[in-house]
Amino acid sequence: MISLARQQYRPFAPAFELSYRVALRPEQVMALQKGCYTDGFVWVPDKTANARNHRDPWTKKEVSDETAKFILQALEEKTTQGSYWTFAIDDFRAIFKKIVDKLQWEQKFPWLKFDGPHCLRHGGMRHLDNLLADLPEEARLKKMQISKSVVNRYTRPNSLRKGT
Repeated sequence: MISLARQQYRPFAPAFELSYRVALRPEQVMALQKGCYTDGFVWVPDKTANARNHRDPWTKKEVSDETAKFILQALEEKTTQGSYWTFAIDDFRAIFKKIVDKLQWEQKFPWLKFDGPHCLRHGGMRHLDNLLADLPEEARLKKMQISKSVVNRYTRPNSLRKGT
């Protein structure tokens, strides 16, 4: 999927790759901008923040994947101001759908669920869980900034996500 994006949809490829390698939601990827990445950490919108809990709307997330660090550093160096991206979230979702169609995923794997670029976050959680597998569970969850129930939900095999 990402290799096809690199070949045919180059401006979108880093966004897809970061969605997977950092396990970001589409809205978080689209919010990336100049200054959000420094010293192995990226600032992303916190979905749980609201007026009632008074949480900061941004959260600092550790980047554990070395390729993601390289991509983020390159985007920081290339971007002079504002967003890393020259496209909107609707374009991001549309290109993801085009790639899914070109790869014929829905025909080849009708029992799997492809819920747009958000499914890259699910694969990314599995990727990070494997990447950090040598750490004790508590340390791994802290680095991933998630609870045990969230990691269980996000690392559930796609075949078990059918209908959810």
